[in-house]
Amino acid sequence: MRALPETMRYPVNLIPAEEGGYVVSFPDIPEALTQGDTRH
Repeated sequence: MRALPETMRYPVNLIPAEEGGYVVSFPDIPEALTQGDTRH
């Protein structure tokens, strides 16, 4: 069995939320959404 890399990178879309912060979507994984207060 092949080992997976420790870090995987995916492109993201950062969408400013009306109430502040950001909604984050992943074009390669359409069902995955998250949110955050800052970009850091």
